[in-house]
Parts: sequence; C-alpha cells; structure tokens
Amino acid sequence: MIEEDEELKLKIKKFQDKLTEITSQNWKDITKSALINVKDEKDKFFKQIKSDLAQAKSAILDNFSKRSVISKIQDFVEDLEPTVFKKQGQSYVKLASNKRDENKNINEVLIKFSTLTIEEWALKEWEEINNFYNDGGLNQLLKRSYEHVNIIPELFSSSPFLTPSELDVKSNFMVSFMPIDSEVRIKQISMGGYIMKTLRANMMQVMMMATMLFAILGQKTSKNQIFGELSKVFKAVPLLLGLVVFMIIFMLTNAYNQENNVKLEEAGEKLKKEVSSYYQSLSKNLIEKVIQDINLALEYEANRIDIGLERVQEAYNDYILETEKQKTKIQANLQSLKEKEKNLSKEITEFKKLIKS
Repeated sequence: MIEEDEELKLKIKKFQDKLTEITSQNWKDITKSALINVKDEKDKFFKQIKSDLAQAKSAILDNFSKRSVISKIQDFVEDLEPTVFKKQGQSYVKLASNKRDENKNINEVLIKFSTLTIEEWALKEWEEINNFYNDGGLNQLLKRSYEHVNIIPELFSSSPFLTPSELDVKSNFMVSFMPIDSEVRIKQISMGGYIMKTLRANMMQVMMMATMLFAILGQKTSKNQIFGELSKVFKAVPLLLGLVVFMIIFMLTNAYNQENNVKLEEAGEKLKKEVSSYYQSLSKNLIEKVIQDINLALEYEANRIDIGLERVQEAYNDYILETEKQKTKIQANLQSLKEKEKNLSKEITEFKKLIKS
C-alpha cells in the first residue's frame, strides 16, 4: 500500500512536470507575433523592391547615361556604315554593320540587338532582386522568414517558403515587330552630266573673268575674240591645252565626288537618326512590358509567401490544438491520480490506526 502510494506520487510528479512544460510557453501569442513580423517584413521588402525597380527603369531609359539602352542603341547605330546600292536603276543608301553584312536587313540586326540588350538587363535585374536588393534580396527574405516561423522545435522539417521562380521575358520578343524603312534614295547624276551642267552654269562667270582680265591689260575683246585668242595659244602650246583640260576634269571630278559624298553623308545621317529614334522608342515600349512582367513576378512571389504563411498558420493551429488536448488529458489524469492518492492516503491512515489499536 505504501509502495502504491509512492508510485502514485511519482506519476503525479511526472504529469505535473509535463503540464508545466506544455504551459511554459504561450504558443498562441508567440506564433501570432512571429507571423506578424514576417508579414511586416514582407510588405516592407516588396515596397522597397518596387522603389528600386523604378530607379532601375529610370537608369535604363536615361538619355544621358552611357549604360542606358537608349545610349547603347544610339552608339550601335552610329557605328553602322552607310552604303550605296542600286535598285531599279536608282541609287539608294542603306546601313550595314560591316562589309560582310551589306546584304543583311538592318532591321533584323537592330531587333536582335535591342531585344538581347533588354533581356540581359531584365535577367540581371531579377538576379539583383533575388540576391542583392534590400539586404540580400528575396532569397534572404525567405531565409529570414523561415527563421522567424521555425520557433516550435521539430514542427517544420523544411522551409514552407518556396525558392523564387525564374523570370521569363522572352515572350515579349517573340512577336513580329513592324520594321522601319531602312533605306533612302539619293539623287545622283552621271559624271558627264555633272560636267556639262557645271560648265554651263559657270561658263558665264569664266567669260566675265576673262573679259575683266583683258580689260585690266588694256584690251577690249568680245566673246569670239577671247575664244580666238585662246585657240591661238592652245595651238602654239598644245601641252598647255592638255594641262588645262586635265585641270578642269580633275577639279570637276573632285567636285563631283565631294558632292556625292556630301549627299551620302546627309542621307546616312538622316537614316541613322530615323532608325535610332525608332528603335529607342521600340525599346522603351519593350521595357515597359518587361517591367510589367517583373511586377507580376513579384506579386506571384508575394502570394507564394502568403500561401506559405497560411500553411504555417495551419501547422501552428494544429500544434496548439494538439497541445490543448494533451493539456486537458494530463489535467484529467492528474485529477484522477490525485483522487486515488487522496483515497489511498486515507486508507493508509486508517490502516495505521488499526495497527496501533
């Protein structure tokens, strides 16, 4: 009987210790606080990320930054070479990246360059969001969130928060873009036509200069007399005629080439300006779409965290419910054991009285 009493006391002590262990932490308040901390940090994180993304967007579209897509397209177009080609008997100018690519459509080259530049920027930006922005990026936020919620021993064998998804922006570049007219016609006349036109345009000035020269020398001459005198000089010195003809052809040829070069440069600059402006505008539109994709991806990641928190809340609720059940069961066992212990103590007392009597 005494041994049974000692055994009851040990059981009571064991259940009391277990009850103390269960009730030592107010898990309802502790878990509530943990969830609030995670939600607050998550909200602050994504608010800051949106601010960082807005700054990144401004930088990539900054006209005055050499690192912006606007400047990169400008520099790319400036490096293109204007080349002349014939189409339907007319002279045209188009842009080419090098001599080997003269027959390649410059729209294809620029679309590839623009989309690749934007894609690289977007993926790099997503990498920054995941690993660097706002104190370690999204990955560190998920790690900290897991540390916040993993407060009940052995409740979570792994993190309830999923790693960030990959960003897919290529769908924005798989559409057919409207190309710009990448060639321009230049008006050119033949060498012979240019020489005849120039001689006719300048013959009157030449005759006036010759007349003034003879007048200065004290001779009054008419147009026919001037040609007659020049004819005599050229017959007397044939080499002089050849030299004059050579000089005239040489100067006219240089003037012809210079005029054509000026036309080519003007046409090339005009074409570069139009092409650059078009693809800068196209890049701005593409970046707007890519930013929308990034924002949607961020909303998706924020929702995934909320789903993770819901799972955590469910796990907490199950744990707290199970703890309450254990508490109730232990209290019931304690009450039963104490009643037994009380009755047994009475029996022991009565037994001792009987022995003494």
